[in-house]
Amino acid sequence: MEDVGLSLRLKGLWKVFIEDSLWSGFFKATYFRHSHAMLAGTQGRGSKALRSTLAFKEFMLNRSRWLLGSGNTYFWLDNWTGTGPLLDHVDNPLQIDLNLKFKDAWDEGGLWRQEIIDAIDSEAAGDSVVIHNFVPTGRDDVLVWTPFADGNFSTKSAWHEVRSSCAVVPYARWLWNQTVPLKVVFFSCPRCETTDHCLVSGGTAAKGGSAPFQDWWPRFSQKQLDSSMPWTWDPSPRRGRPIPVYWCPPNVSVKLNVDGACRGNPGLGGGGGVVRNTRGEVLAAFSNFYGYYTNSIAELRALRDGIALCQALGFSDVVVNSDSANTARMINQNRCNLWQGWYWFQEIMSLVSEGRASVVFAFRESNRAADWLANLACDSGSSITFHQDDIPSSKLQVILREDKAGLPMLRS
Repeated sequence: MEDVGLSLRLKGLWKVFIEDSLWSGFFKATYFRHSHAMLAGTQGRGSKALRSTLAFKEFMLNRSRWLLGSGNTYFWLDNWTGTGPLLDHVDNPLQIDLNLKFKDAWDEGGLWRQEIIDAIDSEAAGDSVVIHNFVPTGRDDVLVWTPFADGNFSTKSAWHEVRSSCAVVPYARWLWNQTVPLKVVFFSCPRCETTDHCLVSGGTAAKGGSAPFQDWWPRFSQKQLDSSMPWTWDPSPRRGRPIPVYWCPPNVSVKLNVDGACRGNPGLGGGGGVVRNTRGEVLAAFSNFYGYYTNSIAELRALRDGIALCQALGFSDVVVNSDSANTARMINQNRCNLWQGWYWFQEIMSLVSEGRASVVFAFRESNRAADWLANLACDSGSSITFHQDDIPSSKLQVILREDKAGLPMLRS
């Protein structure tokens, strides 16, 4: 209950950070003295509960991050790099302007002001700043809660962060499974469970008449199994027969196939896509390098670039195929569950609405051309757009001819 109470108080503190309400203003005036939350102390008037909540101020700030839009975030005080406030990496804070906004840290040529980079004494922190590319937009800067993928703060997410939990035992996924009867699940209760206690020496196992099992288990476990696992059983369903998968041309307008790829997750990523008409002829294709991202963000960016390309070419009512089920689900449900991709998602939804595009999930076997282009971007580290007469590789040409001819690929 103490953790629940603390989670509720942290929710109130989060509202102070993100809301511009009368109560938020009163709290900031009382405890922050109209200064930045990072510089404010824990002393002030008010109840003991509120003052104790302020002790978790750094806990909250270290688990949040600013997504940049207009660039009104504080350069030194706000955590926009994901590694904490840059003020922690400055030797002499008296020589810097703590009120410097992010948008003002650039010179007229669009480069970082050198005196700002020189003030950072950590090489790793300096690198995280230099590689950051910022393009000002009309969107507001947004504070996100990083422990959860959707970026939204909730009492449940705070409770998971503050509670003390035991380490997950290796066989937890096997035991707490819907296919295992409840009688089997609840017969063992010790917090520090072992295989021998669970199946041989425990009270429940002994009462069940496991004498033959007690003789067999030690010999079998030494030969076959790791001591931390009861037995090797995979509850996942077995795959059926392989099925043929085809690339299908669109009935009207054009079809866009897109895909994202990364060398590692996260890692160097890229995206690719190909636009084809009703006869399977290539109208355009792209292979774009994105830098250091996760697979999910690479998928979103590839989708955004592909729809933007179709719009630039004058196509509407485009059918878009993506082999990322999560990406297709987010677009069709109009809900992004990845805070890193919020801004890309908003651009995609705007493009989908303007061009009346429809996003449909497709098996990867029918998305081979886009996959090849995405991997090309990862390997080359460059971005390029192709047209009908300048397809870059004979291997890609083979894939396109097979798709056009309707040759199937087997999916196991």
